[in-house]
Amino acid sequence: MDPKDKIILLDLDGVLADFVSASIRVHQAPTTYDDITTYDYWKKWPSNDNRGQKMDDDEFWKLCSGYDFWYGIEPYAWAEDLYKSLCKISPVKIVTRPRFDDLGCIPAKIQWSVKHLGCNPEDVIPLYDKSLLSSEGHLLIDDSDENVDAFNAGYGGLAVRFPANWNNSYLHGWTAVIDVAQRFKFEEETFRAINDKLRIAAKKVDPDSLHSKLSRGDVTYGT
Repeated sequence: MDPKDKIILLDLDGVLADFVSASIRVHQAPTTYDDITTYDYWKKWPSNDNRGQKMDDDEFWKLCSGYDFWYGIEPYAWAEDLYKSLCKISPVKIVTRPRFDDLGCIPAKIQWSVKHLGCNPEDVIPLYDKSLLSSEGHLLIDDSDENVDAFNAGYGGLAVRFPANWNNSYLHGWTAVIDVAQRFKFEEETFRAINDKLRIAAKKVDPDSLHSKLSRGDVTYGT
C-alpha cells in the first residue's frame, strides 16, 4: 500500500494541545506538568469545594469547559511541525474525543485546529470511540493507552503511543513515532525538523541510541 493511500489519525489533547497545563492553570492546582503520572491526575488534587476531600470528575470538568477554555489551550512546541510534516506523506485527520455535555467543546477544538495547525475544519473528527475508525491503512497516533489498545484490537488498523508522562511508554512512545516515519517512508531530513521538540516529551531520550535498538530488534511497538 502506497503511503498516500494511508490515513493518519492524529489525536489532539496530549499530542498537539497542552490540555494538562491548561487544566493546572484554570484550577490553580498545587502541581506541575512533570508531576503528572496518571491519565486521571486530578483525582489526586485537593477539592476546592469540599475541604479535606479529593477532587472528583464533576468539580474538575466544571472549570475545564466552555469554548474559551478549549480554544485557549496552548499548542505544544512541536504541534504545527508534526502536523505539517505528517501531511507531506499521508492525509491527516485530527480525531479528538469531545465532551458532548459541553456545547463549546467541539466548535473550540475545530477552530483551535484551524488556528494552530492550519487544517481544514472538515479534517477534524470529534469521536468518542476512536476504535471505530480502525481499518487497514489507518494509523492512529494517541497518548491514551486505552485508545491505543482498543484501536489495535479493532479492525486492522495500527495505533502507536505518543510519549507522555501519563501513559505506559516513554521509550515505546518515542520509538513508535520513529516507526511512523519508517512505515510511511518519512524522509529523515523532514523528520529531523521536529526531532528535538519531540525529545522533550520523551524525557530527552537519545534518538541515536533508539535507532541502534531498532536495528537490533530490541524495541517493540504498541505494548
